[in-house]
Amino acid sequence: MNRKDGRKPKQIREITLIPRFIKTQASSILIEMGNTRVLCTGTVDFKQPKWMGHDQKSGWVTAEYNMLPNSSLKRIKRERYGISGRTKEIQRIISRSVRAAVDLNQIGPITIVLDCDVLEADGGTRTASITGAYVCLVFILNKLKEVNNWSSLPLKGNLAAISIGKVDGEILVDLNYEEDSQAEVDCNIAALSGGKIIETQATGEGGIFTKDDLNKMVDIALNVMNILYKKQNDCLKEMGVEL
Repeated sequence: MNRKDGRKPKQIREITLIPRFIKTQASSILIEMGNTRVLCTGTVDFKQPKWMGHDQKSGWVTAEYNMLPNSSLKRIKRERYGISGRTKEIQRIISRSVRAAVDLNQIGPITIVLDCDVLEADGGTRTASITGAYVCLVFILNKLKEVNNWSSLPLKGNLAAISIGKVDGEILVDLNYEEDSQAEVDCNIAALSGGKIIETQATGEGGIFTKDDLNKMVDIALNVMNILYKKQNDCLKEMGVEL
């Protein structure tokens, strides 16, 4: 099928990572994937979450996700009195993904919080959030490495995520909103470099898919993530992080 933006089926949208986008937080990234724009920031709390108890030596990494009211064509009501089920689901996906990239035992009894605020939504906001949040996470870990004299960064590999789906019977990668709304199958994949999958969400949205379809989607997603890993590393080098 011909995609309206002229991309080929296995081609992702143009991706841009802008470091230090805001001055209030040293660890901040604006990630742009096509018309989807997410501001990712990271902060450190030098204590564990209360539920962990003080006898544990490991740390914790978590994330929060939010869509600004005018990030989509229709105004989104602010979630002032409790977050929606959709927001909870996305926060958990982002949190599980970033935690999987870190050796929690090595970072010690601290909490790293990664905030992902969607400025403009055109599909793939959760996957863009994961990809951008990882860069913020690495920047924080690099600062902690300098302070604590760690011999290496406590990372298990690059972390990125991408959406992929089946539209009009054809598998497309990095769906925009229009493609996502028409997809028979919708899938989001988060993985570490080296093909280590953290999260796979695949749903038949008014359609069905076979095991062969799923295998193809995973293979395509893992392949294009190499582009994302390179973009992340280039951005981190610009931020002065030695990988």
